[in-house]
Amino acid sequence: MMFILIAPYLAGLTDGVVSGKVNQGFYPRVLVRMVLSRLAGAVFA
Repeated sequence: MMFILIAPYLAGLTDGVVSGKVNQGFYPRVLVRMVLSRLAGAVFA
């Protein structure tokens, strides 16, 4: 279920980075935070 909600955001963010609308430094920070939040959710579940 989370994959369905998160994947469109990542796709849009990737398109924004490629088109230059989003700063390239923002993308890795978002990815790291998403991975850490999923890991924390798995640990606490």
